Amino acid sequence: MILSGRSSNANNIYREFYSKLGFDAMKYRCDAMLVTLVDKLDIRLDNYPFKKEHFCGMLVLDEYETTIVYNSNHSSERRNFTIAHELGHYLLHRNKQIVDRAENMLDNSINEFEMQANSFAAQLLLPESVVNLMIGYRYSFFRIAKSTHTSYDCLKWRLVSYLMRNFSIGRKDSIDIVEAYRQDSDRKLHADSVFFKIIFPGGRKYELINGELVEFSPITNKVIEVIPINRKRVDYLESFGLI
Repeated sequence: MILSGRSSNANNIYREFYSKLGFDAMKYRCDAMLVTLVDKLDIRLDNYPFKKEHFCGMLVLDEYETTIVYNSNHSSERRNFTIAHELGHYLLHRNKQIVDRAENMLDNSINEFEMQANSFAAQLLLPESVVNLMIGYRYSFFRIAKSTHTSYDCLKWRLVSYLMRNFSIGRKDSIDIVEAYRQDSDRKLHADSVFFKIIFPGGRKYELINGELVEFSPITNKVIEVIPINRKRVDYLESFGLI
């Protein structure tokens, strides 16, 4: 059983408890992953409607059982992150009892334990193979979040980490690129986002022909799609030198 607790093993845990059981990565949902893992680890989940909004959850260990408590007043996506975060504590910091507040769940937390738990949670909720697959299909930012049942904040920081680790892009630039991808997704222009231009350096090639926008394959140079003219889309593509 692969349960060393290191954040780099979150992807191994996904393979052990999700993909090996025959689940389809294209239909991946982080809540299903969490239920499977919690059951395998024999951890009890409990919820309580804490009055203080900033109280997210806690990990309780005693001689009888291990319990993760989460705030039932939070959204399902936020609860998922809390549970994954507490699982990180369980695997990394099992000899400590930790109460987590909202500030601990932020990417800018300076507490080492919290940073480790956040990194583990993000990778557990959005495994590398799932991220690669959905990016490969050029999903919008919001479609990835909706499909996987993760929060926008969790997805944002997961993609920032993805760019930093796989493309050696600085943190500030990675944040700007992901924010632009989110805005492009909101405007239905995500397919032409700089985010994808970086990940797929072949890029996309467009030409204006007879009043229509024609997309060519960067590899075969064959026509992929003929798109009715949309001035907003054309302006956007021209701004990044894609036409």
